[in-house]
Amino acid sequence: MELLAARPLALVACVVVLLWLGYRHLSGRRAPVLIGLVALVLVVNGALEWRWIAAQGELSGAVRSVTGRDDVHVRCQRLGAAMFYALRYQGYVEYAADGSLPQEAFVTWETCQDLRGWLGSDKSSPSREQVVAVHVLAHEAMHLTGETNEARTECRALQRDATVARLLGATQAQGDALASRYWSEVYPQVGPDYRSADCAPGGAWDEAPGTAAWPTG
Repeated sequence: MELLAARPLALVACVVVLLWLGYRHLSGRRAPVLIGLVALVLVVNGALEWRWIAAQGELSGAVRSVTGRDDVHVRCQRLGAAMFYALRYQGYVEYAADGSLPQEAFVTWETCQDLRGWLGSDKSSPSREQVVAVHVLAHEAMHLTGETNEARTECRALQRDATVARLLGATQAQGDALASRYWSEVYPQVGPDYRSADCAPGGAWDEAPGTAAWPTG
């Protein structure tokens, strides 16, 4: 169904073409059928587009809160673009040559799908993919603050996973559980560029040293 979630201008162009063809070549009882099909496409696509935009807005709101920046947003990849996406990253932030802070975090289609699935759930038992997706959002949020070192970004993000989860509707217990799962199940398997011995309870990058909880603080 996501194939129908085309950009609005492309959809309008397709509808115009279909209606023009119907006007030129169909008559009698067939024309209402075409009009009905076009109307169905419009309704379905409108619903999908609204859900897509709403999800991006919710993700952007969480990122704004955790970064303290009102000028940033999240862009979810479209399915069409995902078919030609060759990078291994689930998300990324592009830095400007002039050194100014970036304003957009890009997240892949699959990751956004996992985020949307988690948003629509009761958040009590997220899949591993959903846990990773929430963390990816936190990770890219840290890049939006100007952090470029991947290991430091990863460590800052995992200490904010619970916060991001709560900003997206999880309870405190659910957010803490999600952060703990990422730390115990996923972090040990990330690449060496994303890990550091400083990222540990009481380590140099522990932002709440002396507290019992890790990585939630």
